[in-house]
Amino acid sequence: MITSTIKPCVEEFLRVRGLSLSPEKTKVLSVRNSDKINFLGYTFQYQQRFSNKYNLFHDNIGQEGIACYPQKGKVQELLSKLKQIFKSSNNLTAYTLISKLNPIIRG
Repeated sequence: MITSTIKPCVEEFLRVRGLSLSPEKTKVLSVRNSDKINFLGYTFQYQQRFSNKYNLFHDNIGQEGIACYPQKGKVQELLSKLKQIFKSSNNLTAYTLISKLNPIIRG
């Protein structure tokens, strides 16, 4: 039902701007059915309740919503790059080490 309502609106929005949805690439998912959506290195997932352990969501504790967090694989890739730089940079000055780390940390 939602698909039949939302998809035509999105297609019209894009058509006016000279764009279109690709039928091969477009997926319609329901985040309320526990589907995780991975997009641009982040995972979006529906949470029925935010618990107290999520300090960033202190306004939403006990409420429902969509949580956005980095993908585990991407975080591990970043950490391995940083570890490699630290291992290979034993005798560098602080300035040189920071100049190597900055592009990776900033993205």
